Amino acid sequence: MDSRQHAPPSINPVGDLLRGWRNRRAMSQADLAFEAGISIKHLSYVETGKAAGSRDILLQLAAALGLSLRDRNALLEAGGFARQYGERDLSAPEVADAKRAIDLLLRRHEPFPAIVTDRRWNVMQANRAAARLMTMLLGEERMTGPLNHMRMFLAPDELRPFVVD
Repeated sequence: MDSRQHAPPSINPVGDLLRGWRNRRAMSQADLAFEAGISIKHLSYVETGKAAGSRDILLQLAAALGLSLRDRNALLEAGGFARQYGERDLSAPEVADAKRAIDLLLRRHEPFPAIVTDRRWNVMQANRAAARLMTMLLGEERMTGPLNHMRMFLAPDELRPFVVD
């Protein structure tokens, strides 16, 4: 019988995040280490928590994984560093040019339906064609509440009956 005491597994948020993103991209540690320009051993140590990744190493790994800026911030925070990339709402004055570009894109897409969603598939904006189509399919009363593009297509009482493939 083993009388040694086993320590509970340590929590390693950086390693867990890296491993998760690496697995989702079907990358081995060797693939990621090569892409990031670091040794496999160092990557393994960062993933297991035996070594702490520096800010620069974490950013190299994030770039090699092709992470979004939001995910890069999450990785930095998990490593104990401050966020590097700012996040703005589309109503913020400093992103007014981006908002105008989105509005122009929606207008120019007419007469075809077009929507703008956030990262959680919530409909943020829609052009007139999309609004007319959704109103015709869902009904006027459904259009008054919040719309989630993914839920609308998966819910059996919303757009799912209208989708063939």
